[in-house]
Amino acid sequence: MVDGIFDSDYITLLAGGTAPGRRLVLLDSGVPQVWRDRVVAYFSRYGVRAHVVVVPGGEPCKEGRVLWQILDELRRFGLDRRNEPVIVIGGGAVLDVGGFAASIYRRGVPYLRVPTTLLAYVDASVGIKTGINLAGSKNLVGAFRPPIGVVLDRSFFTSLSDAQLSIGLGEVLKLGVGTDRLTFDLLDRYADRVLRERFQDRDGAQLLSRSVEVMLHELAGDLYEDELCRSVDLGHTFSQPFEMRDDPLPHGHAVAVDVLISCVLANERCLFTDAELARVLNVMQRLRMPLAPRRFAFEGIWDSLLDRVQHRGGFQRVPLPERIGSCVFVNDVSPHELGHTVTRVCSFAFAEVEWADDAV
Repeated sequence: MVDGIFDSDYITLLAGGTAPGRRLVLLDSGVPQVWRDRVVAYFSRYGVRAHVVVVPGGEPCKEGRVLWQILDELRRFGLDRRNEPVIVIGGGAVLDVGGFAASIYRRGVPYLRVPTTLLAYVDASVGIKTGINLAGSKNLVGAFRPPIGVVLDRSFFTSLSDAQLSIGLGEVLKLGVGTDRLTFDLLDRYADRVLRERFQDRDGAQLLSRSVEVMLHELAGDLYEDELCRSVDLGHTFSQPFEMRDDPLPHGHAVAVDVLISCVLANERCLFTDAELARVLNVMQRLRMPLAPRRFAFEGIWDSLLDRVQHRGGFQRVPLPERIGSCVFVNDVSPHELGHTVTRVCSFAFAEVEWADDAV
């Protein structure tokens, strides 16, 4: 972790390759121009020529067309597979597709990740998964390929909109509810200030550090997902139809809605108390998260669970919070039970959050 990577003598972005020399940089189109200028100036300072390739940001970039365009850029650049690591700077979707391109070009070239959004910071930057979507399914094609380094710089968050911060907090909520009570307590304590402080203060730094530490701890012994009962999968069982539609919820908000469905399901089974459910609802509202998608079909939610069965070795392995900070795993969720739960979730009164068109 570093604050102000482009304004310091931090040389990790030069790791794994020659300098002076050159680098191919995949840069998220959503990164403001001021950061793009700093990227070029940083490499120039060390005598490195940066060839910047702008990749369209957001979930739509995770498709085969964009992947092949990136691969062709690597080919035309004449990338040295040993001495010119690809540097991927951007949000989670760009980190995913850029990392996947690096994993298959010449059967694998080194790459570095630099997350620029909160969502990418606490989720996509941690672990070794890369991937793209296929036929309406999330991350159906991909590979396990660790980067040679990850640079975490919270100063990027000063340029994020309130909506982008709220979206990223969905993954923090997931960790707090399903894995680590302290993360949730910190999130609860910080919720009223997060949009104002943008993680630049001491409490924000503590919440970020704890979130990353929890993810690293949970993934460290299971990088290749040999163990399929994973608490970090909370929020990723019912969420696919919320993201893969014409008017999608952003990933972090889809995760948050999924977490709430899981909490209500656990509450119906007397695993999760009314007080804990009320606390989760309160935090979500303070963080300006939707409590339910505007429009959806129940069949899509059930199909999402069936897809997870294929992904989880033939069992549902649905993570349900038994208390804040801990999960159990069940394999007997029925369509009737899930339908009742979703109906209850949709009955919650909440203020519709409207974001500007360019917010996400």
